[in-house]
Order: sequence, then structure tokens, then C-alpha cells
Amino acid sequence: MLDFKDGVFLILGQNGAGKSSLLEAIVFSLYGVGVRYGKRSPLDYVRSGADHCQVKFSFLRGGKKYEVVRRVRTKDRSSEAVLFVNDRILASQRSLVDEKLKEIMGASYESFTSTFFLPQGMVSSLLTATRSKINDIVFDVLFEKKKLAKVIEKVNDAFKDAQRDRDELLRRVNEMKDEIERLDSHIKETPLDLLESEIKNLDRQISSKEEELKSVERDLQMHSQIDSLEKVLRSKVDERKTLLILLEEERKISSAKSLELPYRELLHASESLKKVESNIEKLQVNRSKIQQELQRLEEEVRKASLEISQCDAVVQETQKEIERLSKIDEQCEQLVERSSNLKERRTMLEQHLQNRKQDLEKTTRRIQEKKKEHVELERELNSLTEEFERVKSSAILWMADQIAEELQDGDRCPVCGGTYKKRSVGKFEYDLEKYKQIRETIEKLKEKRAQILTELENLSETDRKLNEEFTAVQQQLRQIELEEGQISQKLNELGYTPQIKKKLRELNVQLQKLLMKKSALAADVSKKEATKQQLQLRLKELEEDLKALVEEQKELTSRKQSVENELLLSLTKIGMDFETFKQYVVKDLPAVSAQERLSRIDAEIGQLESQIEQLKGSVKKSREECQRMERSLRQELEVLKNQRDQKINRRAIVKHFMERKEELSKQLEKLQERFEEARKLSSILSMVRETLAAREFQSYVANTVLSEIVEHANHLLDFLTDGRFSLSIDDSGFVVRDGIVKRDANGLSGGEKTLVSIALAMSIAEQATGEMEAFFIDEGFSSLDSDNKLKVADALKRLERLNKVIGFVTHEPEFADYFDRKLIVEKGGKLRWT
Repeated sequence: MLDFKDGVFLILGQNGAGKSSLLEAIVFSLYGVGVRYGKRSPLDYVRSGADHCQVKFSFLRGGKKYEVVRRVRTKDRSSEAVLFVNDRILASQRSLVDEKLKEIMGASYESFTSTFFLPQGMVSSLLTATRSKINDIVFDVLFEKKKLAKVIEKVNDAFKDAQRDRDELLRRVNEMKDEIERLDSHIKETPLDLLESEIKNLDRQISSKEEELKSVERDLQMHSQIDSLEKVLRSKVDERKTLLILLEEERKISSAKSLELPYRELLHASESLKKVESNIEKLQVNRSKIQQELQRLEEEVRKASLEISQCDAVVQETQKEIERLSKIDEQCEQLVERSSNLKERRTMLEQHLQNRKQDLEKTTRRIQEKKKEHVELERELNSLTEEFERVKSSAILWMADQIAEELQDGDRCPVCGGTYKKRSVGKFEYDLEKYKQIRETIEKLKEKRAQILTELENLSETDRKLNEEFTAVQQQLRQIELEEGQISQKLNELGYTPQIKKKLRELNVQLQKLLMKKSALAADVSKKEATKQQLQLRLKELEEDLKALVEEQKELTSRKQSVENELLLSLTKIGMDFETFKQYVVKDLPAVSAQERLSRIDAEIGQLESQIEQLKGSVKKSREECQRMERSLRQELEVLKNQRDQKINRRAIVKHFMERKEELSKQLEKLQERFEEARKLSSILSMVRETLAAREFQSYVANTVLSEIVEHANHLLDFLTDGRFSLSIDDSGFVVRDGIVKRDANGLSGGEKTLVSIALAMSIAEQATGEMEAFFIDEGFSSLDSDNKLKVADALKRLERLNKVIGFVTHEPEFADYFDRKLIVEKGGKLRWT
């Protein structure tokens, strides 16, 4: 992972190390296309032989952290992209990711690679661009077209809102004028003074009728009192009849109460008898349960005893089998141990035999290889020997000539020892180096042949020893197999099996389980025998209790029969059956007797009859006549009140109309003022909208921004070129001035064009502070001489104050000496900061 921090730094490395690939990855991650391959298939980015490539780029924008991941796969020729914002997925489709990133960056691919990111070989692309393209970049980067479009859109929306407000206010003004006219018409239809007079007249008529109605209502009230008293009188007569019935009831209750004591004694005897019978039934149930439990315990004890006997038999058989197997195991222990040792020895010898076999095969192959090598060497040696013999005679003649040249007449010959006689010899040309080379080669081949022969002898000896060892190991294995067969036969005769120890362990475990089971069964039998004894004692106690309760039952039955006979005899005397007696004996006599209440009722009836006669003498009109007069008066009152309410409602409506008219008149005045303001605002916004949409305004904005860029670039050029070059802008694009002479940018030399382009790019980088927090130049300094490199480096280092990520790519160590921070890119993808 590579982290770019704010500040100026240099990206340094040899050609092909991958410096430009770092910046290429940034552009590709942001726009889905790169500089190197343009809009061609992204598969071009996958390294040869790889199945995919991936780039992940994180950056901050507008206070948010964004991370884009792009992956290209060769298998299905697909390209994927995912965009995260603050560690949450914002988009996961490639087209949607490209669209979101374009919104986030706020600059098109062309603008980005012309201003903030200057690719290799494209440093001067903005300098040589047309005026229309320059304007597009200005609006895209420094004063974005979408911002202007948003301003125009907001002005249009404001103009439409103002038009709607104006039209709405005009409509309301007209509606309000119409409403005021309608209100004025309604007010003139009914004068307010006439309504007041009619209401007062109706109030007088209503008061008169209400007095008459009150008199009729008083007579009706007296008729109601007479009806109420008559109703009370009837209820008192009915109550007197009820009291006569209650008087008879009280006589029966009194007679029943006189026999309440023997009746209570009978109830007590019945309840005691029921309790005894219930206890007898419970004891019989308990006795039955205990008898059943005793039977169950006896059966379980019988089964457990049988199971103990069976367990004893199995224990004896298991012990016999353990003794038999232990004896066999003891007899075979030494044989088994010997068999195990032989098995281990056999396994070791088999492995040793396999190793010797492999060594033997290797030695055989080596012998064959050496023999083949020896044959080829002999062939080569024979060929060189023949060639050596051919050149040997010529070599001797040449050496003799060489010696003769050094001897004088009469000198001793160093070869034969005779006296040399000077003679004239011709010059003999010979390639002595070839002779020496063949001779040395023959010597080396002979040494090699001797070495091969030695190795063959050693290998043959090794092969012989390995064969002997192989045969010896095979004999040992046969002996071991024979002994193993004998041991196996003897073990079979003794009845030994490999599982005998496991069988012994299983039988011992089985024996322990059987003994534990037997012990548990014996304990269970003992426990159940104790329980059975307890139950037998409990059963004996129950029999005794049951016998006592049966005796008590007989005694209580006799007593109940005697009391019941005496009670029935007494009821016969008073003329009452037993069922009627039970109904009246539980009732209580009232606190006030029916006779006393009957006396009071007779007095109240006489008083009510007197009051009714007195009221009938006071009423002059009949009930029907009073009711008829009441209905008539109420109907007349209702008509008069309705007439008065209509007049009052009409008066309130007229007053409301007058108040509403006054209120609307005031509102109309204010509304007309607002309408005039809305009309003026609509006119102003219309003029602003037309001005913003005009091409002259956009050109004005572009010229304003470009003039600041050019002015700052000229300050840099004054420093970089000692005042020689400067920039200006006209309808065709940027114009370069060399002193007072205008020069086309394409006519500048490589170094001149680089200086002007870098000054322009640095000016845009400073002007775009807040728009883009990064600035990169890729290999744009190779055409500069040493002095200009020093000036450019000094100017670039001043960009440190912008608090941006500012990086420059180069492969020139000389240029790198001017910068403190460096990112070293080495072949193989290694990165390090210095």
C-alpha cells in the first residue's frame, strides 16, 4: 500500500521501473480509462501470464473518505468496480461507479489530464489547445459548467416562482374585488335599522305567550300531582295484600322454628354418619393399594432373585474363560514377543533391501552412462589423434625451420647434436596455435578417459558389493519368514489369537459389571423385603382401624333413625310435611312483624285519599283542555322564536358582511402592493436569466478566470526565463510572447515549451486550491538544461505552501538532487521513501 501525504515529492526510478504505472493506476481507478491505452479494453492492463489485475485507490473529497476498487479478469474478459464512501458501498456496477466518480471529482477525464495530472509526453497539451477547449477546461475545473448551469437553473426556478406569485396575486386581487362587490350588494338588500325594529316587536309577542304558557303548565302540574298520589295509593293497596300473605308465612316459620333443635340433632347425626362412611371407604381404598403394592414387591423380589441366580452362573463361566485365556497368553508371551521382534527386523530389512535395490539401479545407470561417455570419448580421441598425426609432420618442419633460423654455420644442433651447416630455406607458414590446441585437447581427453576408467572400476566394485549385500539381505529375510511361519504354527496350536489380550480386558470388564449388577440386585432385594415388612404392618393397622369404624357406623345409624322418627311424629302434630319444614326452618322472622306494618299501611291509605280529594277541588280545567292549550302555545312560541332567530341571523350576517367588506378592502390594498413588487421581481429575473444564458457572459467569466491564471503564470515565467517569455490569451488560445514577438506555442523548442507549460500548470494548480488537492507531472523535465532544471525545481518546491499532494516523475538523478522527499520505484514493484 502506498500513502501520499501533503507536500512536494519526487517519484524517481529507472526506465521501465513502473513510475508512470503508479500515476496510470490513479487515473484508471478514477475514470475507468488510462492514458497509456485510452479507451481501449482494460484487459491491456493485465500482465502477460496473469489471470487478473486489481487497483485500489482511497482519497478524501468534501470531508468524506472514498475508496474505489477496480478488478480486470482475463478468464471471462470482465471488468468490475466498487465504490465505497466512509466504508459503506455507494455503487457496485461499473457504469454507476464511473458516473458517481465523475460527480465526486467535478472534472472530466480530459480536464483532469490537462491540468492536475500531466501525463508523459502531454505536458504542453493545455498550452497548445484551442480556445474553445481552454474555455471548457476553465468551466470544468475552475468555474464548472455545472455550477453555472445550477445558477441558471436556480434563476429559472426563481423566475417561474416569481411568475406564479405574480399571477396568483393578480388572481387574488380580482377575486377580492368581486367578493367586495357581492358583499356590498347583500348589505343593500336588507337595511340594519329595519331588522332591529322587527326583532324588538317579536320579543314582545314571545314574552306574552310565555306568560300564558306558564299558567297552563301550573294546572298540568297539579294534574300530575293527582296522578302521582293515585299511583302511590294503588301501590299501598297492593302492599297491604302482600302483607296479609306475609302474615301467614310468619306463622309457618314460627311453627318450624319450634322443632329446630331436634332437626339440628338429626343433621349432626347424618353428617357424623357420612364422615364415618367416607373414612371407611378411604381405608378400604388404602388397604387395596397396600395389598396391590405387596403383590408387586413379591413379584419383583422373585424376579430379582432369579436374575441373581442367572448372574452367578454367568460370573462362573466368565471366570473360567478368563483363567483359560490367561493361561494361553502366559504360554505364548515369549513367542509373541519373538514374533514382534522378527516383524520389526523384517520391516527394517525390507526397507534396507529396497534402498539397496535403488542404489543398485542407480549404480547400474551410472555404469551405463560412463560406458557411453567412454565410447564417445574414445571416438572423439581417435578423431583428434588422426588429425594430430596429419599436422604433426608439418609442425616438426616448422619448428626445425625456426631453430635453423637461429643457428649459424658450424653451430651444434640442439636436436641431434651434430654440426649445423647453414643453408638457404624458404619461409614456411604454419598455424602453430592449432597444433598446440589439438595436442592440449588430446591430453585433456586422455586425462578424462583415465578418470572415466577409474570411475568405472569404482562403480563396478560398488555394484558387486551392492549385489552381495542385496543377496545377503534376501537370505536373512527368508530365514526370518521361515521362523515367523514356525512361530505362527505353534501359536495356532496353543489356541493363541492376536485379540486375546483385548478379549481378556473385555471379559474382566464384563466380570466387574456382572459383580456390580449382582451386588445392586441383592441390595434392591433387601430394600424391597424391608418395604414389604413395613407395608404388612401398615395393612394390619388399617384392618384394626376399619373394624373400629364399622362398629361406630352401626351405632350412628341407630341413633339417626331414632331422632328422625321423633321429628316426623312432631311434624304430623302441627300438620306440616318434612319437605315444607325444611323450607321454613332455615328462614328467619323479620325484625318488624307483618302485623305492625299492616297497621301503618292502613293509616297511609286514609291520608292519601284525603289529599287527592283536596287537589281535585283546586283544578278548574280538565287535563285534556290544558294539554291542548299547551300544544297550541308552544307551536305559536316556536314560530315566533324562529322568526326572531331568522332576523337575528340575518342581522349577524349583515354585520359580518360589513366587517368582511372593511377587512377585504384593507387586504386588497396590501395585496395590490405585493402584486406590484412581484411584477417588478419577475421583470428583473427575466433580464438576469437572459444575461446568464448569453455567450458573452460565459466568455466574460472565462476571460476573468484566465486573466488571473495568465497573470500568475507570467510571474513564474519572469522567474524561470529571466523575463524573456510571457503569456496572453486571445480568441485562438494561448499566445507566447518572446520579448515583444508573438510566437506560436507549437513553434517553441522542447525546453521552451516545457518551461511555459509548467508555469501554466503551476498557475492552474494554485488557482484551483480547494477544487483539487493533488498535482502530478510525469517526465516533463528531460528537455530542460541544468540551469532551467534548477529554476523549475525551485519554483515547484514553492508549491509546498498549497498543502496539496504534489508529485513529479523523473528518471534523472540530477533533477532528484533538488528535492528532499523522494519515492524510489525499483523494478519488481518495490517502493521506498527517502
